[in-house]
Amino acid sequence: MIDAYTLLPQPQAVRYDDGFFTPRLHKMVRSNCGSLAGRFVQTMGNESLQLRELPHQTGERLFIHLGEAVSCPMEPPLQTEGYAIVVTPQYARLVAQDVRGLANGVATWHQMVRQSASRMPCVEITDYPALANRGLMLDLSRGRVYTLDYLKDLVVLMASLKLNVLQLYIEHTFAFSFLDEVHAGSDPITAAEIVELDAWCRDHQVELQPNLQSFGHCNRLLTTPEYRPLRESDLYWTLSPADEGTYTLLKRMYDEYLPLFSSALLNIDSDETYDLGSGRSAGLMAEMGDGHLYLQHLLRLRELAAAQGKRLMVFGDVILHHPELIAKVPDDIVFLDWIYDPLDEYKTPSVFEKAGKPFWVCPGTGAWNTLFPRQEGAVRNITGLTLEGIRHGASGMLLCDWGDHGNYGMPAMSYYAYAVAAATSWSGEAVDIAQLPQAFGIALGEPELATLHPLLEGIHRLPALWSKNRSQCVIALFDEPLMGRTLTAPLPPPDLEPLRPLPAGVQGVLDAESHHLMRPIFQLPESTLAGIEQIV
Repeated sequence: MIDAYTLLPQPQAVRYDDGFFTPRLHKMVRSNCGSLAGRFVQTMGNESLQLRELPHQTGERLFIHLGEAVSCPMEPPLQTEGYAIVVTPQYARLVAQDVRGLANGVATWHQMVRQSASRMPCVEITDYPALANRGLMLDLSRGRVYTLDYLKDLVVLMASLKLNVLQLYIEHTFAFSFLDEVHAGSDPITAAEIVELDAWCRDHQVELQPNLQSFGHCNRLLTTPEYRPLRESDLYWTLSPADEGTYTLLKRMYDEYLPLFSSALLNIDSDETYDLGSGRSAGLMAEMGDGHLYLQHLLRLRELAAAQGKRLMVFGDVILHHPELIAKVPDDIVFLDWIYDPLDEYKTPSVFEKAGKPFWVCPGTGAWNTLFPRQEGAVRNITGLTLEGIRHGASGMLLCDWGDHGNYGMPAMSYYAYAVAAATSWSGEAVDIAQLPQAFGIALGEPELATLHPLLEGIHRLPALWSKNRSQCVIALFDEPLMGRTLTAPLPPPDLEPLRPLPAGVQGVLDAESHHLMRPIFQLPESTLAGIEQIV
C-alpha cells in the first residue's frame, strides 16, 4: 500500500483526500469510449470486470467509470489533451474533452495501478500538456532499420509517456520503387509497413510525420551512378539546386512517399549543407548569395510538398546563419531548432520568437557515437532547451535519437532520455532528478531500471571516456585501428577534414567517383599489411 503516487510525467495538479478505493469490490466499467475503456480494463488485470459501453452524445465529455453509479458533476480541464481523474472510496472516474485526453488519462491510471492495484489512495488529478507537440525522431539511416514490430512497441511506450509525434529519419532506407540501387542492402522500410504503422500510431494517439532528407546528407543517393550528376560537389553530400533534375527527382520521391502518411506535415531536414555553392551552384551563389540560394530551394520544396497536401518542417541551422532572411520564409513553415549540447544558455529560441515564426525545439538523447548514453548531458540539454523553447513560444519539442556512424548502442539506452523529454515537455517544468529514476522504472513497468540508469550515467564521469558528442569506448572498438580518431590525442581542425586527401599508397574501397571525402574508408594494400606484420 502507498500513500502517494509517483507519476511520469508529473501531473499539473494533484490533491489527495482521505480514504482508499478498492477496485476488486467492483465488477462494472461504464464508458462512452469503448476502445479506450478496453485498455483501461486491461490495466486492471481482472478478468471478471465487465465493460458496459454507452453511446457518446455530441458535445458530451468522454469518461470511463469504475465503481458505484453516482452523479459526477466534475468537469474536465478545457485544454486539448487534458484529462481529470477522481478516485473516491466509491468509484474511480476518468474524464476528458477529447480522445487524446482520455488516452492520456488511461496512461496515468496505468501507472497508478502498477503502484497500488488493490487499495488505491483517493485523489483528484487535473492534467494537461505545456506543449501541444511532444515528439521523437528516430534515426533509420545509419545502419539500423527497426522492424515494424519494434516500432509498434515503441509507439506503445511513447503513448504511455504521453509523447504524441513520431518521425523516422530517412536518407536512403525507404524502399522507393525506382531507387533499388540506392537502398540495396539496407533492409529498407516499405510502403506497406509505413501504412500499417501510420494506422497503429493513430490508434495510439500518436502522429506519424513523414521525414525525408531533401538537401544535404544525401551521400548514399549521390554515390549511386545514376544520380551522381545531381551532386553539388565531389563531397557527394548535397543535392545541387543548379540542376533541375534535383527537383524532378524530389517530386517523384514526394509523390510516392507522402501519400502514405495521414499527417499534414513533412520534415525535409535539409541541415548541414556543407558544400552548397562550392560546386555546380557556385554561379548562383555569387549571383544570389548563400542564404538566398538556400531559401530558393526551400520554396521549391514547399511547392512540391503542397501538391501532396503537406506543410514543411525544416532544421533551422542554415537559416540561423542568415537571420536577415528568416522574415522571408513563409509562416506556414515550421523551424526545428536543434542543439544537442548541455549548455547553460540557449539563445536561438528567442530568434524565432522575435521573428514571429512557428518553431519546435530539438534536443538530443546523447546516445549516438557511444555504447553508453551521455545521460547527464542529455538531461541538461533536454531540460534547458525545452524550457527555453516554452518560454519563447515554441509549439513543440522533437527529441532527436541519432545513430551516427552505425547506431552502436542498444535502443533501450535512449529510453531514459525519452522519459525526460516527455516529462519536461508535458509539465513545462524541470524534472525532479532525485525522483526520476523511480518514476522512470514505474512508467516502463520495470522497477529495477531505477537502479540501472544512475549507474549508466556514472560511466561518462570516468576519465578519458567523456565527450559531448563521441565516446572513447566506441572509438577504441569500432574506428579504424591505425589511423582512426582518438579523444586523448590532438585532432586536426574539423573544418579541414573534408579536404584531407587519402594517404599515399592507400586506396579507397569504393571507386573514385563515389568516394566521400568527409568519411574516408581506407583499404590497406598487401605491402602495408606485410610491413605491419613484420613490425609486430
